Amino acid sequence: MQRIIACEARPNYLLWVFFEDGTNGEVFLQNVLEAVPSQVWPDETAFKKVEVDRGRGVLVWENYVFLDVDVLHLAIARSSRLPTLNEAIEKQIVAYLEKVLLLARGKVALAARLAGRNRTEFHRLLASKGFTKKKREELLAVKLTTEKQEKRMTVSV
Repeated sequence: MQRIIACEARPNYLLWVFFEDGTNGEVFLQNVLEAVPSQVWPDETAFKKVEVDRGRGVLVWENYVFLDVDVLHLAIARSSRLPTLNEAIEKQIVAYLEKVLLLARGKVALAARLAGRNRTEFHRLLASKGFTKKKREELLAVKLTTEKQEKRMTVSV
């Protein structure tokens, strides 16, 4: 069983937890409220009175233990796990494609040249990564909107 070393209640029923093995992170507990007697957490103020029972390494509220430490550990470990190499590569490819499309102002032929690929191959790559025409247009629209807002802020300053 994992042991909890420290915790901190945060707004909106978020709980930051630090385990003895170094695993740490936040857990959203508002959905747990339905299973907990209302007299224990009648409001967020009561929720924030969480403490660590140092002898047992568990969380306590008014001497009641409600949360399985191993389940909390697993939830936090999964949410903060290191991505696999394939996941990391995939994320980098998508980020690269977004960047090259923005540099080319959405023009696929120009983006293909910038990427050093022929247009047909580049179109296939975009399609395989979910870059439909609509998604490319939305990406460009967001970029243009952001640029307009930045110009307005520069002019008004």
